[in-house]
Amino acid sequence: DDDNNNNNNNMWNGLVSGVYLVMIFNIGYMALKTAYEIRLHAITEYGRVIHEFDPYFNYRATEYLYEHGWSKFATWFDY
Repeated sequence: DDDNNNNNNNMWNGLVSGVYLVMIFNIGYMALKTAYEIRLHAITEYGRVIHEFDPYFNYRATEYLYEHGWSKFATWFDY
């Protein structure tokens, strides 16, 4: 009787461990997939043209605003 209970406990522990491992894998996969989708959101939404997501453009725009003031910046168009 003890051997039967031991076998049932071992089987139950193995099943719980397997389910736990699958859950951890799925959570990791979902986290990586979500991170990838967030990273590529700008490309999927706006195409391969980089606009406000380009840090160098933000730097140039801020520099132009600082050097020329708001009135010139408001009509400035960066080619």
